[in-house]
Amino acid sequence: MARFDSQLKDCPLCGQAFFGTFDTMACRRCEGEYRRLRENIRNYLWNYPGQQATLTSISHDLNIPLGIVKAFQKDPRFQAMPDDDDMADKRGAFVRELEERRRS
Repeated sequence: MARFDSQLKDCPLCGQAFFGTFDTMACRRCEGEYRRLRENIRNYLWNYPGQQATLTSISHDLNIPLGIVKAFQKDPRFQAMPDDDDMADKRGAFVRELEERRRS
């Protein structure tokens, strides 16, 4: 499937089926509300960097239903940040690589 091919999706706000491209996340009727919610979540994450924001905390703090917050995980505009375990693995691999270079 090409990048801009339409596909059948469910609107996370109203549940209506619609055709959209890879970056269309809500039906036309709900697109404005979806953008507003997305901007609220983006601002929340931006204003509290380093905070361990969970889906539940975002839902509670912004008064957005949890199901809708979960739908934002699928939005390509929200890139997943590595968690602490991923960062520890990368640091460990980097340290091992440095130690191997020193021995060589």
